[in-house]
Amino acid sequence: MGNLFEEDYKESLRTIAEICGVENRAEAVIAYIDSCLADLNQRTATISDADKPTALSAAATFKGAHGIEGIRIKDQVFTAVNAVNVGSQDVAGDNSTAVEVDKEQILAWNADYIFCDYGGVQLVKQDVEANPDFYAQLKAYNDGNIYQYPSSTSYYSNLEISLANCYFVGSVLYPEQFADIDLNGKANEIFNFFLGLDDYMSILNEYGASYGPIDFGNKG
Repeated sequence: MGNLFEEDYKESLRTIAEICGVENRAEAVIAYIDSCLADLNQRTATISDADKPTALSAAATFKGAHGIEGIRIKDQVFTAVNAVNVGSQDVAGDNSTAVEVDKEQILAWNADYIFCDYGGVQLVKQDVEANPDFYAQLKAYNDGNIYQYPSSTSYYSNLEISLANCYFVGSVLYPEQFADIDLNGKANEIFNFFLGLDDYMSILNEYGASYGPIDFGNKG
């Protein structure tokens, strides 16, 4: 499929469309992606890194669910909103998109915000119960800034979820720049374009797989 949001991904869509005889739909999808990415970049490109909070993409879904140690080194969602991804730093020379790291590395990065795939949230919650002292050292945990978003990977990327996740991450990291965005409305617009469903957010909410800070119960 290529790399999400990049040119080889678009070419894959065009190839599929040509084989299936739906070239017009492919071009509409590509135009929609480009429009969203341009909007996201326009909102965030001029913010200096010094003025941005740091972020970590954790509990990533790759070859199954992972706890907080499963991180995305290359996260196209973070790239789309020009986030400072602490996980993009070289991890033991690994060129993978996602890897598991030691908890000491999570603590060394100590990101301001941590975003977790919903598929790994239960593992993170279990780990909080088992290792409270570790989490007590994390700034994001203490500040209530560990968030979940819908998992966007099931063998390959679910593009519509990735795009919606971009707007969620942007609204959390840069609330001023996304003040005019109603996340529920924007996400449903994206889901409707790709899936033809009017209120897919209600389905995500029903399963507890939607957007927001993770509830760790009696923390603090």
